[in-house]
Amino acid sequence: MGLRSARNPQVKPVSIAIDPARAGARKATAPEAKGKAAKAAKGKGTAAKAAKAGAVKAGAAKAQSMKSKGTHGNGARRGRLKGVYTAAMASVAVAAVVKELRLPADQRTWHGKVANLVPYDFRFPTMARLKERMWDPESSQLVNPRAFGVGWTLNVGRVVAMVRERVGR
Repeated sequence: MGLRSARNPQVKPVSIAIDPARAGARKATAPEAKGKAAKAAKGKGTAAKAAKAGAVKAGAAKAQSMKSKGTHGNGARRGRLKGVYTAAMASVAVAAVVKELRLPADQRTWHGKVANLVPYDFRFPTMARLKERMWDPESSQLVNPRAFGVGWTLNVGRVVAMVRERVGR
C-alpha cells in the first residue's frame, strides 16, 4: 500500500476502510490515511487506535450531517417537499422572465403575476417597497407580494398588530 508523501509524490492516493466492522462506515481519503499512518509511525499511537479514532470521527460527522439535513423522522419527506417547492418557484421565475422578455422593451415592467396567481417583482428593491411589503400594520393583508423575487412574503407589521390586539383584550 502506497501513500503519497513528500519523498514519493508519484504514488496515487488510496482509499482504505477506517473500520470494516461498521456497516456504512466512511472510507478515509488519502490525506486522512496519511495523517493516521504518520501518527502511528511516530510511536504516538498504534494503527488500530488511529483507525478507531477515525471511525469515531466519521460516525460523529455522519450523525452531525444527518442532524443538519433533518433526516430524522419526517426529514426525508420534508426534504422532498422543499425540493418540489424550490423547483416550482424556479419554474415560475423562469415563466415570469419569459413573459417579460416576450413584451417589447418599452412595455416591460418586470413586475406582475404569472398565470394571474403568483406575483413576481424583479425591480431593484427600495426601502419604501420593502417597508410596504414587510411592515405595514395598517394593511388588512397578512401576506404580500415579495419586494424582490417570486411569491409572497409575510407582513410582519400586521402580525405584530394582530398580537397586540389579542394581548390588549
